[in-house]
Amino acid sequence: MAPNQVSDAALVLPEVTVDLSIGGGKWTCGYKCHECLFATMSPEPYVESDAYAVSWDPELAAVVHEWHETPTEQAFRDGVEDVLSLIEARDARKILSDCRALDSFTADDEWLREEWVPQLVSAGVESLAVVYPEDSLAKFELDKTARTYTDLTIETMFATDVPEARAWLQARA
Repeated sequence: MAPNQVSDAALVLPEVTVDLSIGGGKWTCGYKCHECLFATMSPEPYVESDAYAVSWDPELAAVVHEWHETPTEQAFRDGVEDVLSLIEARDARKILSDCRALDSFTADDEWLREEWVPQLVSAGVESLAVVYPEDSLAKFELDKTARTYTDLTIETMFATDVPEARAWLQARA
């Protein structure tokens, strides 16, 4: 080997595990060259509060809404309004809503039905993946509310974890 020349073996780096903060999932690079780290798109934060975070996930082409805690009624409205705002700004068609941290789900159903959901439909949202709350009562409340939306034109799925919800959204164009 000539002086100052690096062998191919010297370029191989160990695998790296990256913590994806949205949903707390882990992703392991399989290339070992780490070029993929530059190609991987991280979620772009939009709004962060004590109760929730809203971000844009360029890999999914989706708005990601993560609840950090059970919100007050005003924080709930603010959170879903921020989701709608980012949908409109990005012309988004998909939403991932991570509800795992909720310990109750007592949303203002009338306001959701009459005000917010029609705006989602008007904005062109086509797919919604919801990650169930870990709390069984909150999961029951969310299911009960969701069952009342029988005329919803948005394709919706409920997942037990973030990877399942991401995979489902990834399969949508």
